[in-house]
Amino acid sequence: MFCDQTILKLRAGDGGNGCVAFRREKFVAKGGPNGGDGGKGGNILFKVNHALNTLTHLDTYKQFFAEKGEHGKGQNKHGADAEDLVLEVPLGTIVRKLTRDEEGKIIHKEDIADLSQKEKTVLVVKGGRGGYGNAHFVSSVRQAPKFAELGEEGEEIEVGLELKLVADIGIIGIPSAGKSTLISVISNAKPKIAEYHFTTLVPHLGVVKISDKATYVVADIPGLIEGAHSGKGLGVKFLKHIQRCRFLVHLIDPLQANLRSTTSDEEDPAIDNFHLINQELKNFSEDLGNRHQFIVINKSDVTDEETLERLHKKFAEICKKSDQLTLYPHAISAATTQGINELKNFLHQQLQQGEHTEDVFFSDDEEGIEEVENTPEKSEHKIYKPHLDNPKYFAVEKNEDGSFSVSGQRITQIVNMTNFENREAVMRVHDVLTRMGINRELKKQGAKDGDTVFIGKHELEYQRDV
Repeated sequence: MFCDQTILKLRAGDGGNGCVAFRREKFVAKGGPNGGDGGKGGNILFKVNHALNTLTHLDTYKQFFAEKGEHGKGQNKHGADAEDLVLEVPLGTIVRKLTRDEEGKIIHKEDIADLSQKEKTVLVVKGGRGGYGNAHFVSSVRQAPKFAELGEEGEEIEVGLELKLVADIGIIGIPSAGKSTLISVISNAKPKIAEYHFTTLVPHLGVVKISDKATYVVADIPGLIEGAHSGKGLGVKFLKHIQRCRFLVHLIDPLQANLRSTTSDEEDPAIDNFHLINQELKNFSEDLGNRHQFIVINKSDVTDEETLERLHKKFAEICKKSDQLTLYPHAISAATTQGINELKNFLHQQLQQGEHTEDVFFSDDEEGIEEVENTPEKSEHKIYKPHLDNPKYFAVEKNEDGSFSVSGQRITQIVNMTNFENREAVMRVHDVLTRMGINRELKKQGAKDGDTVFIGKHELEYQRDV
């Protein structure tokens, strides 16, 4: 089963809790605190796997959870970090963060990563930090802390995955032009082949082998018809899969009837069909409409010489008017494999020359397709977003009901990891609010003793600095 779109819910692992413990040793009169820190929760990463060409294995489950970190232990024993959860996706997968409104409708999509580079790995959801044990809080004024931090909760997001197949060459043409037959004889792909329109319901990838060390990838794109760019027929569902191809092979069927509602060449409907397909490409994307094409005339075994020569001359004239079109000099027969080896070698030479193979990948844009330079990764894997952008940043906002809301990554993290059933832990939060200047800012905005202050998932009570 082929799947090129899915929505997943991802939740990274929570961090382990810190430990409250004290040394108990013979002949040691006053053993100090020795509670260890909790382990870090598992991250969730996406990694390219070249053996995959569908998202079916992820679409089946829909939800993925990384493991939690272990709790800290006495004798300063650190809890074990949880293993990261790595989700493998095909080359060409786009990852987007989804935001929904109260009614559950998707209102915003944020691009996270475009996995169109080999061996690329992206960290999408970050695991929670392990809580500090009480040994961490020893100081000159707090020599025997009886509190520890809770583990931080792992991040949770919803993502949409969209696959746009990555191939060196895309084979396009009208329905029944012989695309499936061609890819079956030049590569290892085994598509369904029959004499009726839309036999091919999914795109196929095939590896063409020239030698043990020379291969390239071709994609067979299901037949296009008039109005495909707006969803007619198989529509835009598969047009997107040729956006990443370096160049296109436009396969011509000399015998196919005109697919247009009007005609300009009654003698050779293949000319009108050729223009129809190219117009659909341009209507879908200006960049795709300008992608270089090699025109290859098929079905030479059932077409008379006079027709083949006439078509060759007409397409040669068309190619003279465009730098983006090249006519392959010989007609082929995918059904009988006539001229197939020569075509395979010719396409390989074009890829090697690099004239039409700029090193770019493509990302979605409302106006079409935007080229992005393919830069090497500076680290082992790309991180979607940092855990703490600016630890010292905070903002205080007075609400209409007289309460206050404090935002800021570091203070939110501290409050969320605090055990409010422990009095010493609560006092530590008050100390942090004072040191960071948050209490001073609350007082400046008119906060009074007993006012409600919202920080993270907790509701606190404001107290003046003593």
